[in-house]
Amino acid sequence: MFFVKSFAQRYGKQLEYALRSYMKLQLKLTRLKNKKLFLLNCRRTKVMPCGFDFCLNLDIENEQSILKAERTIKKFKQSLLSLLISDSLRSLSKLKTKAATQLNFIEHCVSAEDFDYLKAAVKRKEESVFAQYKSRQTRKLENLKTEKVHKISKQSSWVSNYSSEELPDYVMRTLQLGAGFNVPDLKNAPYVRLLSEIESCIHWDPNADDIRNAVSNAMINHINYVKQPFHNDNEWIRKDVVRSCKYLADRDDLIVTKADKGKSTVVMNRAEYETKMLALVNDKETYEEIRNDPTVSTLKQINTMFDQWCDAEWIEKTTKQRLKVYNCNPPRIYGLPKTHKDGIPLRLINSAIGTVTYNAAKFVTSILNCIVGKTEHHIANSFDFVGDIRQHTIQDDCMMISLDVVSLFTNVPVDYAVESVRLRWTEIMAHTKIPENNFIDMLQLVLSSTFFKHQGRFFKQKFGLPMGSPLSPVVANIVLERIEMSALAQLRQEGIVPVFFRRYVDDCLVGVQREYVDRMLEVFNSFHPRLQFTVELENNGRIRFLDTLLRRENDRITTEWTPKDLEGRYLDYNSLSPFNHKKNTVIALVDRALKLSEASYRPNALNIVKRILINNNYPNFFINNIIQQRTHFLYNSLTQNNNNSIATKFISAPYIPGLGEKLARYLSQYNIRTIERILLGLMPAGKADRKVGKSHVTFVPVVSHFSVLAFGVGGTFAVG
Repeated sequence: MFFVKSFAQRYGKQLEYALRSYMKLQLKLTRLKNKKLFLLNCRRTKVMPCGFDFCLNLDIENEQSILKAERTIKKFKQSLLSLLISDSLRSLSKLKTKAATQLNFIEHCVSAEDFDYLKAAVKRKEESVFAQYKSRQTRKLENLKTEKVHKISKQSSWVSNYSSEELPDYVMRTLQLGAGFNVPDLKNAPYVRLLSEIESCIHWDPNADDIRNAVSNAMINHINYVKQPFHNDNEWIRKDVVRSCKYLADRDDLIVTKADKGKSTVVMNRAEYETKMLALVNDKETYEEIRNDPTVSTLKQINTMFDQWCDAEWIEKTTKQRLKVYNCNPPRIYGLPKTHKDGIPLRLINSAIGTVTYNAAKFVTSILNCIVGKTEHHIANSFDFVGDIRQHTIQDDCMMISLDVVSLFTNVPVDYAVESVRLRWTEIMAHTKIPENNFIDMLQLVLSSTFFKHQGRFFKQKFGLPMGSPLSPVVANIVLERIEMSALAQLRQEGIVPVFFRRYVDDCLVGVQREYVDRMLEVFNSFHPRLQFTVELENNGRIRFLDTLLRRENDRITTEWTPKDLEGRYLDYNSLSPFNHKKNTVIALVDRALKLSEASYRPNALNIVKRILINNNYPNFFINNIIQQRTHFLYNSLTQNNNNSIATKFISAPYIPGLGEKLARYLSQYNIRTIERILLGLMPAGKADRKVGKSHVTFVPVVSHFSVLAFGVGGTFAVG
């Protein structure tokens, strides 16, 4: 600085040396202070500096060992960070001592006026340098936080912002995590609810006192642990989630929902969303507006029927009490954006949960389910389909085709559906005491209740089965079984016999002679003008059906698992969810790849599994270990029964990270199995949606929280 030479001329070279040394010490102190603050902020926000981003390749197969290894590496990094902070504090102390010594020497060598000027000049330089370093370290910290979320959520396609506004970084980071990402507030964990669930299960157990003591000790240790500064390295993410929820709750002009296909999150302008919804409900060909709410009248009819059935002893009194409805809301609709289509149209979804017909629909469905799926052409799932289709051969003069019904639910005529159920009454009567006419009356009432509410107005679906009702799928299945049997019988009379015919709901796979394809489509489309099928022909000996790719190879049909969404969002490995949930996610994908693919196609299918899981942050060693275990279990093991013991009691308990696994292991010693459930809190995207009820609400699908509910506990748990 310019005054150094001036001081040297006036006080000599020795003072110049002391002055330069003091200034260097102060600048070094400034850098160290920033470093200390940066490291403290890293520890506070649970992110690690770049130098800590290392990984170890460990050959570990046991699940508990994997968890212990992860905790050990995590604690090592945390200890190393604390060591760097301690080293910074010690270095700061030494430098402050040296700087104080130099300043004391300078004070004795210069006048008081020059000394004050010197301190002011050094302080200004110090503040300037400190501000520069602070700005740099702040950017560095934000980059580390964003990089951590990007590592968690690697697919930018998982969030689509179609609104006219650019969302803040912390909101985008939050939305990228997805609905299944669990970030609980462990300080408000539902310990009382957990205790009440355990007590209700062990109350009459002879070992109840031992279980209570063990559970209490585990819970006390856990409560003390979560008070430690390093108990949760995702705490800053939870705070981002809280900020994001507040931001979106205050924005009435935005809608946050999920996409129609896939599991991506979509952000839209509310005005655009409402305009598209109104265009759908104002379609005169599909819906008509009605003046009054039919909920009360429908409720009285349904309850009267249940009373009559109970008086006639066709149903039990407890069944009547369970089925009767006393207070409910009308059905409401919402729209899911079709992001794969131009213009982002909406798919209308009618939520029937908690409505007037829901209990009755569930009851009728439970009876009709007893007769559905009994035909030889029915497919229960992809595994049954693959096992069956591999046994068939197909000649060169035949081809594989796929038949699909256009808009199934909205095109199934109610009268045709009721007639289809009547035709199978001899089968249905074996599963209920209710007479045919009374049963059909309830069926017609539920199927004709296609009304819903939107923005204070009531509408009714003109044609087809009620969307969202649990009764619609089983009735549609009965209708398609009727069409299937009639069509195949008519084709056989004409001498057309398919090589094979398999149906999953409204998707049909057929092997038929090439010259009969058009005739088969004509016959299937002849039963009702609204129920029309489309056809897809095999291409180069290949055709997709369900989640498999079928190939013809030397008259054989081979299969390969091909998921529709190659960048699917699944439960993230970094989510604070039960470990067995993560393991089962991997097992489900690996089993589909192995069982649905021929041996020659399994390597490619397993590569798809690895790519999907790596995108969801599953480590390579974890994926490879499970692939090895499942391959051995499915193809090399002499037995495929992996249930070593059968649990006699079950507990459905809220999951508390770090505690749930310990309690599950301990309770398993007493043949008690814990079914852990995650408490997800889905928050409305805007205030307007809160006014119309839960069934018409769009969500910020990312935040989960614990809430403590006070239950009476019958035991003697003591939790500090």
